[in-house]
Amino acid sequence: MRVFIGCDTGLTNVVSMKTLPEVICAEVHQTHTLKPMSTATNALVIDKETVRDLSFPKDDVLLTPEEKRQRRLTLDRALILGNVDHSKVRIYFSDSDGFKQVETTIWAVTEERIILKSGMVIPIRRIHEVVT
Repeated sequence: MRVFIGCDTGLTNVVSMKTLPEVICAEVHQTHTLKPMSTATNALVIDKETVRDLSFPKDDVLLTPEEKRQRRLTLDRALILGNVDHSKVRIYFSDSDGFKQVETTIWAVTEERIILKSGMVIPIRRIHEVVT
């Protein structure tokens, strides 16, 4: 399981660096997003508490390996921002009912899902974009 713990407040030391290169911690304050989706304005905005009631299909919403790599990098950076600055991010994702957006802090990133406050989870394969 791949889980990043977080950076110290000086942005110089990382509690667990087994999964991220040091450059990510050093660049934590730079904005990074995937390519903006033309449909982002059509996303249904939901509260993070409703995530627990959602159902997620098994297929990935992104097609290319490069898109998936960029998504992972963005999630890792968003995790650092959440742990260091307690910054919220906008997560655009699809569940069984359609395209949604939630604004929250990412508390953990595993190989298959992100963990939000109160233990809510979203499968990484269903995330289109993360805006920091």
